[in-house]
Amino acid sequence: MVGSDSDGGNSRAQRRTVGRRVDDVKRRDLEISSLASWSRALDDQRRELLAGVGHELKTPLSIVLGLCGRLLAAAELGDGQTEDVRRIRANAYVLLKRVEELLQVSRLDGGHLELEPRDVDVARLVRSSCEGFGSVAEQRDQSLLLEAPPELPARLDEDKVLSVVSNLLANALKYAPPGGIVRCTVASAGERLRIEVADSGPGVEDGLRETIFERYRRGAGSAARPGGTGLGLAIVRDLVTLHNGTVTLTDAPEGGALFVVDLPVNVDGGADGERVRALPTIDVAERQRATVERLRAELDADGRRDAPALASEPESDRASILVVTRDSELGAYVGELIGRRYDVVHAVDALEAARLIADGRRDAVVLDAAAGSSAITALRRRLGEVPLLTLAASPDDVARLLLAGAQDCVVKPFSADELKVRLDALVARGRVHARRETALAGLDRAFHVAPAAMALISPEGRIVRVNRSLCTLLGFGADELVGRTVQDLTHPADLPDEEVRRQLVLERRVIVDRGTWRLARGDGSYLRVGAAASLVDGTDGAEACLLWHLTEAPEEQRGTGSGILAGPPGQRAFERAVRHQLLRCRRYGEQAALVRCSLHGLSEVRASHGPETADKLVAGILDGVRRRLRGTDVVAYVGDQEIAALLAHADMDAAKTTADAIRDAAQDLRVETSQGPVGTDASVGVASLVGAGSPGRAFADAGLAMNTRPGPKHAGRFVRQRAGLRFG
Repeated sequence: MVGSDSDGGNSRAQRRTVGRRVDDVKRRDLEISSLASWSRALDDQRRELLAGVGHELKTPLSIVLGLCGRLLAAAELGDGQTEDVRRIRANAYVLLKRVEELLQVSRLDGGHLELEPRDVDVARLVRSSCEGFGSVAEQRDQSLLLEAPPELPARLDEDKVLSVVSNLLANALKYAPPGGIVRCTVASAGERLRIEVADSGPGVEDGLRETIFERYRRGAGSAARPGGTGLGLAIVRDLVTLHNGTVTLTDAPEGGALFVVDLPVNVDGGADGERVRALPTIDVAERQRATVERLRAELDADGRRDAPALASEPESDRASILVVTRDSELGAYVGELIGRRYDVVHAVDALEAARLIADGRRDAVVLDAAAGSSAITALRRRLGEVPLLTLAASPDDVARLLLAGAQDCVVKPFSADELKVRLDALVARGRVHARRETALAGLDRAFHVAPAAMALISPEGRIVRVNRSLCTLLGFGADELVGRTVQDLTHPADLPDEEVRRQLVLERRVIVDRGTWRLARGDGSYLRVGAAASLVDGTDGAEACLLWHLTEAPEEQRGTGSGILAGPPGQRAFERAVRHQLLRCRRYGEQAALVRCSLHGLSEVRASHGPETADKLVAGILDGVRRRLRGTDVVAYVGDQEIAALLAHADMDAAKTTADAIRDAAQDLRVETSQGPVGTDASVGVASLVGAGSPGRAFADAGLAMNTRPGPKHAGRFVRQRAGLRFG
């Protein structure tokens, strides 16, 4: 009994589990069924809405077409007005054809488009369709060839086969060139029907022969075969498939594309499978009128778009505008609005537009926003500063288009005045920028080839740009100068003067500053130059800079004492010069030496003959020393009885020779007084600035050398003298 109860319990638990699982499955099935019903209801509502909208659109289109026909029949319009009415009617047919395509696609998607097969003479049907397109072919001097037997009976859906043939013929006539060939062949082989439509146009690339039948695929993706709405060939494939047939695309013997439609001769269907004769219907010409008129409108728009506009502006002053749109009628209309003022060039897509931009500069681009934001982004990379105006479909799209790179937008439908005003403003702005770029380019070329040596200097003293003449003057390459500072090139003794003069110009305290100082050359020597500095104001947020005009200083200015420093100001400048030279030695591996020269007996001259005689003696000694130095060297009176010299680019051997010359210059000088000529003795000491490692150490080493170096009888007194230099 225990075992039986246990088994019964397990069975009840299993039954409950199975029951729950069944309930879950039923619930899921119910939910799926509800979702499917809801989806079908939405599809039905969408189709009903689309059908209602289609009928609502067809009503005003019918009225527009009727009124246009009445106006044309009245023959009371001028030539220009008649042409405008014809274009209104043509575009109404274009819109009608697009509405019909959308309705047909909707019925195909919903599975509500069923075959209504009847006994049809296919040869007669195709012949009537070709006759409807005959006027279009004649207008373009094209040969429309029909190869068909006198009679070819079949059981098909006549309206749907006519739609297939009409779409293929319109496609072939559109892409065949003027004077080209379009061939339509109809034949049967057993129980199959074969319809061929070939043209002598550009054809379709191999990689696009399948995707071209997809919805909203526009042609073959080239300028030569731009495509239409992207629904025509998709509808052809769907209608052929509905007949259990196939459609393929290959190369035509005529050189273009060959569309081959394969259909069964007899299609099942109809009322109880009865074979009935075709009921009286609207004739073929009227049924395919929308297709023919849309083709005619597109071809006429192509002609108007490519026709040269009548210019009202002087030819030399006309700007070039690139209009980018696949819609020929829109391109032609925009061209007419702006063609009297601008040279208009057309492109069907961003790829062709990029090629035209590469061929020559455009003053502005007008882009149909139907191409998408990606086209704006692609063009923006190639346009540079050329303005871009987009034709937006809705005000809601404006922000997105501006973010993508457009400078301005016009919302369709737009007025002619609005388009002209906005485009004029963009062209004017673009031309100002282009003139500025041209002027700057001319100035840049003039700067580089100018015979005067010139450089652009940043406010901090960094060299921004140099020309060839300056490179020749200093013996540097442009890449060696750009990026360096003026302080790097200026002689240490001239640095304070250069910095003061630069600030005077930057602060606008002087308009043009002129002066002379020494700049380093490529061979390590220094060249005294005359420099004129002026301020160049920054533009477009750029920083202001200095323009230097440099010339080699005249011979009479090279030996002046303008670079010789004396007195306390000279002492401080000498300290800075020594520090700066040590930095150059460390940075560029240069050699330099420091010479100290003690003037023995100068205090006695001052006490016996007065300070004026002592100052005259010092000035004479400095002048004599300067004549024995190079232009790169610095000399200064640094204490009561001492002068010092900084010898740039000098090793110890050269420095000792120069030190002897300094001593001789100091000892040889005499100043006439009432009591006769007076002078001083001198002793010198030399130290390597590089070997010392610091200015203070170099100065001390030079003092020790002066104390131990053989000299006059007063040399031993140096130990009791202290110079006023203070090196940190």
